[in-house]
Amino acid sequence: MAGGSRSWYKGALGEIAIGHLLTALGPDWTVLHAVPVGAKTADIYHVLIGPSGVFTINTKNHSGQSVWVAGHVMMVAGRKQRHLQNARYEATRTAGLLGR
Repeated sequence: MAGGSRSWYKGALGEIAIGHLLTALGPDWTVLHAVPVGAKTADIYHVLIGPSGVFTINTKNHSGQSVWVAGHVMMVAGRKQRHLQNARYEATRTAGLLGR
């Protein structure tokens, strides 16, 4: 499997695993997966709707790698990632869409 395909596959496995965990939240929660937003192929991996609000979850699979988080910085295997900034953008965008 080529590098890009392997990365996509690992990501898909991570999304599926988290999706199964989220279904355990119970009947008070609605869990949506792969919610399309915007143009092209953009989507939100998971949207949770429940008694305490609406949440977006962006799933990443970094199994077997060291992960370090402090404040607004996240590093995976010693390399800075934009996951936290992207998650904040996704949440803000979702709030705007829901507000309309």
